[in-house]
Amino acid sequence: MNRFFQYAKLSKCLIILMFSGFLLSNVLYAQQRRPATTPARQPTKEQLQRQAKELETQIRNTNRMLEETSKNRTANVNQLNILNAQINQRDQLIQTINNEISVVNTGIRDYETQISELERDIKNLKNEYAKLIVATQRHLNSMEQLLFIVAAENFNQAYRRLRYFQQYSAHRKKQVELIHQKQEELAELKTFLEEEKDTKTELLTKEQQEKTELDSEKNKRNKIITDLQKRERELREENRKNQAEQKRLSQQIERIIQQEVEAARQAAAKRAAEEAAKRGAAAPPPAKPDVTQLTPAEQKLADDFVSNRSRLPWPTERGQITERFGTHDHPVIKGVKISNDGVTISTPKNEPVRAVFNGTVVNIYPSPFGDAKTVIIVHGNYRTVYTNLKSISVKAGQTVTTRQQIGVVNTHDSKDFVGFQIWRDLQKLDPQQWIAK
Repeated sequence: MNRFFQYAKLSKCLIILMFSGFLLSNVLYAQQRRPATTPARQPTKEQLQRQAKELETQIRNTNRMLEETSKNRTANVNQLNILNAQINQRDQLIQTINNEISVVNTGIRDYETQISELERDIKNLKNEYAKLIVATQRHLNSMEQLLFIVAAENFNQAYRRLRYFQQYSAHRKKQVELIHQKQEELAELKTFLEEEKDTKTELLTKEQQEKTELDSEKNKRNKIITDLQKRERELREENRKNQAEQKRLSQQIERIIQQEVEAARQAAAKRAAEEAAKRGAAAPPPAKPDVTQLTPAEQKLADDFVSNRSRLPWPTERGQITERFGTHDHPVIKGVKISNDGVTISTPKNEPVRAVFNGTVVNIYPSPFGDAKTVIIVHGNYRTVYTNLKSISVKAGQTVTTRQQIGVVNTHDSKDFVGFQIWRDLQKLDPQQWIAK
C-alpha cells in the first residue's frame, strides 16, 4: 500500500514537472526579440540617409556654381540667388539630420526596453529552471524512475511512463538551449544599442558642423545684400532691362503657342467635318479657340504627362531654382517686383539641357537673350518650354524621349541658366509643382 501511494505521489509530481516544463518552453518561445521600430508614417533611417546624401550632392554642386560666380568680384543678384538656394539646402539637410537623430533616439529607447525585458526574463527563467532541477533531484532519482516504470500494470503503460521521462529530459535540455539563446540575443541587442549610440554621436557632430556652415553662409548673404544695396540705382536699371527681356520672351512664346493651338483646332475641325460628311451629317460646332483639339494618340500622351505630375525629371541634371514662378519681390530692392512665367534654374557652365517627357519638338526660336534659342516641346495639349539654350541638338518635328538632350545652357550676362516653363493650352503652370522634389 505504501508503495502504491509512493508511485501515485511520484506520478503527480511527474505531471506537475512536465506541465511546468511545457509552460517554461512556451514562455521562452513567446518572448522572441522584437526589432527596433520607428513611429508609423515617419521616414526610415535608410530613407533619411539617402535624402541627406542627395542634399549633400546638391550643396556640392551649388558650391561649384558659387565659386564660379565669386570670380566676379562685384556682388550680383545671381550670386545672391544661388547663395539663397544653398542656404535652403543646408536648412533641409539640418532638418533631415534632426529627423534621423529622432529615429535613432526611438531605436535606442526600443533597444533599452528590450534589454530590460530580456534581462528580467532570463533571471526568472533561471530561477524557475533551478526549482525544476531541485524538484527533480528530490523526487525523481534513477531508482524511483525505474520502480515507477516496472510497477506499470501492462507493457503499454510502462512504455508511456518511459516516454514521459524521455520527453521531460528532452524538455529540460531544450530549456537550457533556449536560455542560452536568450543570452545570445541579449548580447546582440547590447551591440546594436552601442551602434545606435555611436550613430547618434556622429549625427550630433555632423549637425553642429552643418550649423556652423549655415551661419557662415548667412553672414556671406548679409554682406552681399549690403554691397548690393549700395548699388541700388544700378540694380534697378539691371532689373528693368531683365524684365523687359522677360516680357518680350513671354509675348513671343505666347504668340507661338496661340498659333499652334489655332492650327490644331483648325486641323481637328477639318477632320470632324470630313468624318461628318462621310456619315451625311452636319459638321459639329467649332471648339473653343483657346483649347487644343487632340487626336486619341495626343490625348493619351497628355494623360501620361499629367500622371507624372510632381515626378517629372529636371531639365538639367545639376542646377538650382534661383527664381520661382509668378510675381514676387526683388531679393534686394524694396518695392520692386519680379515676374516669371516659369522658373529660372542656375547651372554650371555648359550644362546639358534635356526633355522632361516624351514629345515632339514644335520648333526652335531665337530668344531675346543674345544668341540664345528657345525650344518648345509638345505633349498633347501640354507644352514644355526651354529658354536660353545654345548648341541645339534637336530639330523641329523631331520626336524626343524623356531625359534626351536637346541642347546646352547658354551664358547670358555672366550667368549660366535655363528658363523652364510648362503650359496647358494657353495657361501657364508652376513647374515646381510638376518636377520631382
